Amino acid sequence: MVRQKNVLTKTIPCDLIGALNFSYWIFKKRHELIRYFRQAKKSLKKDGLLILDCVGGTEMIEEAVDRHTYGRGKNRFTYEWRHESYNPINNEGFFSISFKLKNGKKLDRAFTYDWRVWTLQEIRECLSEAGFKNSWVYWEQDGPNGEGNGIFKRTEVVHNSPVWLAMLVASRI
Repeated sequence: MVRQKNVLTKTIPCDLIGALNFSYWIFKKRHELIRYFRQAKKSLKKDGLLILDCVGGTEMIEEAVDRHTYGRGKNRFTYEWRHESYNPINNEGFFSISFKLKNGKKLDRAFTYDWRVWTLQEIRECLSEAGFKNSWVYWEQDGPNGEGNGIFKRTEVVHNSPVWLAMLVASRI
């Protein structure tokens, strides 16, 4: 059974909680993130897992625009990811996604994200403080073009890159 719930509200214990699309980055203070993780832990079965996607790299702290065009003919559109600002004092950043359609119409800032850019180490420390006993990093591997290929392998040592993706898996036991 799949349940879509706010993790800050305790649910019937479940096997798996996925905090994806960097949703937990809305919590900008350490105590807020720990509270979130504690509540998630309460909503997991004894052997349940919390899965978090993580992103980082040098481009997560640089203001930049990344554009990609998708589709063909009338279905063609341009996707634009903007990293609009970053404050290195508190690790807060503002990001947005815009779309430009073939007919010239632009959906500016269709999605906006006002986030704290959390590091893997900070997240793991908060998980531990929230009572999770273990956490493992699964790092996305590079494909032949040097970009991520969607294959994640468990590791503890990597090299930084402009952008990286990882999955963090935490267990109660």
